[in-house]
Amino acid sequence: MSGCCASAGRIRQVLLRTARSLVLVAFAVSVLLWVTVGCAPGLLDRAGAWLRERETAHHLRQFQSVESAVAAGDLEAAADLIEDWSAQLAGARKLDALAPVSRWVARRASEIHAMSGRRDLALAHAQRAVAFDDRDVDAVARLGILLMHEPGGSKAAVELLEPTWERLPQLASLAIPLARALIDRGELGKGARVIVRLAGAVPAEIWHVQWSPRPVDVSWFLWRALGEDQVEARFSIEPQFRQLRLRLPPFAAVELRDCRLLIASADSVREHELMALRPELTGLREANGVLVAPGLHEQGLSVDLGAPVQAGSVVTLRARRHARISDELRDALLGELGDQLLARLPADDALRDPLCSAWARALLVGGFSIRCGDETCPLAFTETGPGGSFRFDGQLAPGCRTLTVVVPALEVFRRRGATIEVQGESGRLLARIPDAGSAAETTIEVSQRSSDRIRLVLRRGGP
Repeated sequence: MSGCCASAGRIRQVLLRTARSLVLVAFAVSVLLWVTVGCAPGLLDRAGAWLRERETAHHLRQFQSVESAVAAGDLEAAADLIEDWSAQLAGARKLDALAPVSRWVARRASEIHAMSGRRDLALAHAQRAVAFDDRDVDAVARLGILLMHEPGGSKAAVELLEPTWERLPQLASLAIPLARALIDRGELGKGARVIVRLAGAVPAEIWHVQWSPRPVDVSWFLWRALGEDQVEARFSIEPQFRQLRLRLPPFAAVELRDCRLLIASADSVREHELMALRPELTGLREANGVLVAPGLHEQGLSVDLGAPVQAGSVVTLRARRHARISDELRDALLGELGDQLLARLPADDALRDPLCSAWARALLVGGFSIRCGDETCPLAFTETGPGGSFRFDGQLAPGCRTLTVVVPALEVFRRRGATIEVQGESGRLLARIPDAGSAAETTIEVSQRSSDRIRLVLRRGGP
């Protein structure tokens, strides 16, 4: 009995010594960390960066290998590589550090298999992406599109897409495949409602501007209306900065014309044409001096002001702003989807007029202009009535006697029987575009006083 007690006492002593040692080690580590943070604060950051680099280096090499194989046209090798990579990520979960990598791999694997004709594997990876995160909108949209190609897949596509679309009706990537699936099921009215709702969706109006890489150096603003189409926004930025990063709301589809920046300090006002500063565009494009936002998720521009801003300066951005149809919706409306809806939706359906209006807006997106001599004027049509009634009113330049009207998408005009009437004084018809042999550019002789106005009227035609 005494031997057992002695053994128990020795065990307690060992445990106590071990506990004291652990406490001392923990104390030493804590002191070391505090000293490190106080004396070398960058050391922990460098250690964290080193660990992250070690963790991600392997996946970066995998990414480079897959994309190199795709770029070389070797889809079989790319498929094998991404299948191996996918197997390595099988244990990743939604909140893991590698979750973004797992999402990308599942999506890219689906795309690669679809390109190589392996629809079964493309579908399996798309299903895996949705199972991984059913709130991943891109994954849901891709799976819906793939389901459409399966026998009887329209029903499954509608059941998948509709709940997410109800939450996010402004997303063309969801609305357009949902509309196609509904039409394929014979639910024409529902398909038209989805498209009309998408065309009428109003994106967020809050824009923001950033003047340094620091996340805190940012200002949000709303446009203030000055006239029929003129808007301005004012904001202040910290002094000594000369870079501006303007970011648009997600999915905004808009055209900005005559953009100008005014920088007012206590003793001077600097004014710049925005496009003359040669901004770096992200998701935007420039056409004939018009800045076009096509409705993407990431859209913005970076511009160098040429000199640092002085303390107390106020920056004013002015432009003429026109709403437009997003590129994705335009392509759908002017393609097979739009043709099906316009041809089959009854004339007395309540959705007919808003659908025709959306189709006409899609037809008039971008590329329309009038050229008189050396001056080119991009056209912005105004809706004048229900069912797709649009027109443009402008003033002829002094001395203008030859007018060139540039009308894109002539094949759509001809297919749907639509025309642009060019009217002069008192509504006198000068030209109808397209005529039997017209090209994208139609030159018109103007035998009028130079002070007269010109009008372009869209005649929609078709059913």
